[in-house]
Amino acid sequence: MRFTRVLTLTLLLGVAWPVTSALAQPVGMFRWQTQPYCNILTIAVVRQAGLYLMDGTDDQCGAPQQASIVGLAFQNPDGTIGFGLTIVTAPGGTPVHIDAAITVATLGGTWRDSAGNSGTFIFTPGAGTGGPPRPVLPGGLPPGSVTAIQIGAGAVGASEIVDGAVGAADVNIAEVQLRVTGTCTNGQVLIGVNANGTVVCTGVAQSGQVFSGQVANIQPANASFTLVSGSYPVPLPPGTPSPTLEYRPGATTSATCPGIGQATAGRLCVYGFNTLNISSISLGGGISPPSQRFGFSLDVISTIVASEGYFIANWAYRVP
Repeated sequence: MRFTRVLTLTLLLGVAWPVTSALAQPVGMFRWQTQPYCNILTIAVVRQAGLYLMDGTDDQCGAPQQASIVGLAFQNPDGTIGFGLTIVTAPGGTPVHIDAAITVATLGGTWRDSAGNSGTFIFTPGAGTGGPPRPVLPGGLPPGSVTAIQIGAGAVGASEIVDGAVGAADVNIAEVQLRVTGTCTNGQVLIGVNANGTVVCTGVAQSGQVFSGQVANIQPANASFTLVSGSYPVPLPPGTPSPTLEYRPGATTSATCPGIGQATAGRLCVYGFNTLNISSISLGGGISPPSQRFGFSLDVISTIVASEGYFIANWAYRVP
C-alpha cells in the first residue's frame, strides 16, 4: 500500500501526469506526523489544472475535536515537494500555518509553523510515534513576531486597548515612565522622579537658616592637603549662591563671622580654633555651583613645608 501511494504521488508530483484534463484527479489519502509532536495530519491530495490541492484533518493527538486542514502542494526548484498548509485548531479557531518540504523518495522531510515550532515531517501510513501536542500560541503568533515594523504609526490607540489591559507589570520601566505616585512630606521639595514612579525628596533650606559643622585633618610633611566638608544635613536648594569664605584664625570674630556656629547671610565662616604649622586657608574647587549645595573644600598650606601640621575648625553657613 505504501509503495502504491509513493509511486502515485511520485508520478503526479514528478510531472509525469498528462496536463490535458482540467478535471480533478484524486491522488490518494496520505498521513504525516509533525514530529517531535504527536499531531497526525491526514490529507487527501487532488490534482486539478496542474495544481495539487490538499484537504484533511489534524487529529490534535486524539483530542475530542479534530482541526481542519487546507493547502497546496508544489514542486520546488531544488527537487523537493513543498507544502503550504493552514490548520484551523478546534475549539477556538486559532490559525496555524505550516510550511513543509519532503523528498519524493521517502515522502518525508522537515516542517515549521507560524507559531515558531519545527521538526521532522514523517510519512506515517500506520500509527504515530507519540509525543506532546504541537503548541498553539494565542493568536497563532510566536513571541516577538509583531514589532514596530509591522505596526503602522498611530495604528494602536486607546480605542484598540481594553481598559486595564496594560499595567505596570506589562511595561519595561527602562523605556516607559510609570505613573508618578510618590509624594514629599511637609518641609521637603521634589528633586527627582524614578522610573518606577517613586520620587526623590530633599529638605528645604529656609532663608536665614544656619548650617554648621566641624572639619579636621592632619597635614603630612612636604605636602598640602584639602579639607572637605560633607556635613550639610540636607542639600541646599537649587539656585543657592556660592558662599563667601572668611577664615578666622584662632577662632577670632568679626562683624560677618560673629562667633563659632554663627555667620551672616551668604557667609561661610571657618573658625580655626586648633591649628599647627598652618600658613593659609583658601576655598577649594568644591564650592562652585552646584557642588556648594552639598559641601565645600578648603586648601590648607603649611608654614614649614618639611614639617607636619594639623587643622581643626568649626564652620557655619547662613542661607541668604
